[in-house]
Order: sequence, then structure tokens, then C-alpha cells
Amino acid sequence: MVVAGLELAGIVVDAFGALKEEKEADEEALKTICFVCNVDRFTADQHGIGFDKHIKFEHNPKYYLFFLIYLQRKPQTLMTGQERYVYDKVWPGGQKSFDARWLPREESFTIHKGHDIDETLTEVQDLRAELRKLSARFDEGMHCKCCARGGSARRGSQFLA
Repeated sequence: MVVAGLELAGIVVDAFGALKEEKEADEEALKTICFVCNVDRFTADQHGIGFDKHIKFEHNPKYYLFFLIYLQRKPQTLMTGQERYVYDKVWPGGQKSFDARWLPREESFTIHKGHDIDETLTEVQDLRAELRKLSARFDEGMHCKCCARGGSARRGSQFLA
């Protein structure tokens, strides 16, 4: 009888130990992974505004909670298209289940999935070069038309400094 009691006590202690480990793992995840978008601390620190600022300003869970409370209390007839879209995803009717696709996934205003800063700068430089070419073609066409009428052409490239 004593052996059975000790075995039962051991099982209970193991169960509580496992629950404690699971709780600690969940707490650690909340400290290192964004609850809203699932981006990790390293990525937010390296490619964004920093993890702590990301959690506080971009993806504060309280903001999402307040938004959902706002939607729940707002009459559906007064909702905008975006509000109605989120409402239908969170509180679907019929046999549909909750759909979290309205939440950002590993992205924010400062973190873009699959893009690093060098790639973005290259894209911006390419766009500026293309814009300069188009501006030069425009200036050339405007100059010819204005000269034919005896006027002076104003250069569009002055706005691309």
C-alpha cells in the first residue's frame, strides 16, 4: 500500500513538473516571439525597430483586443469594409471556424517578410533611375513643344533632387 502511495505521489510530482516546464516555455516564448505576428526577437532587432518597440508600438496585443471589442459593440450596418472583413473572420456564422488570416504573419510596418534592407535600397535606386529616364524623356518632349511656340520649358527633373 505504501509503494502504491509513493508511486501516485511520484506521478503527481512529475505532472506538476511538466506543467511548470510548459508554463516556463510559454512565458519564454512571450518574451522572444511576437504574439501577434510570430516574428522572433532576433529578426525584429536586426530588421525592424527592435523587439521591445515592435511589441509596444506596432503589435501591442492590447490594441488588437480593443479593436475586437470595438467591432463586437459596433452595429454591423455601420462597419466599413475592412471592419466587416475582420468581423466575419473572427465571428463567422454557420459552420465556419475562426480564421486568423486577417492578422499579420511575420510582417509589420518595419519588418517585411523576405526583404532585407539592401534589397529594398536596390529597388529604390532602380526606381529612381527609371524615374530619371522618364523625366528626361518628358523634358525633351516638353522642350520641343515649348520651343516651337516660342516659350520656355520648365524642367521636370528639378523635382528629382
